[in-house]
Amino acid sequence: MGYYALAETPSVMGKLGQWLRRRLRACVWTQWKRVRTRYRKLRGLGLPENVVGYMANTRKGPWRIAGSPPLQQGLDNAYWRAQGLIDLQERYHSIRNSWRTVGCGPARPVV
Repeated sequence: MGYYALAETPSVMGKLGQWLRRRLRACVWTQWKRVRTRYRKLRGLGLPENVVGYMANTRKGPWRIAGSPPLQQGLDNAYWRAQGLIDLQERYHSIRNSWRTVGCGPARPVV
């Protein structure tokens, strides 16, 4: 992250973080192999009962399900923070802000 913080790329870090979270949701979905497990885990995430029944029995692939709004709501940013995942865009901004010098104020042109 320190290498990429040299460039002005906050939007790229945001997109990469979104892709990473979707990939992780797809991996979690493939770990929940059985319908019974998916049903139990989705209910544990606090999703509505009708959505849980539909999602647990779906035949769609893991990548497509990982992009679905109900799974995005269940496995949101707060869930990943609790699991220890650091948001790339937040980390990028913290590194960029740590490089600023303290007490110098804004740069002024020399006359």
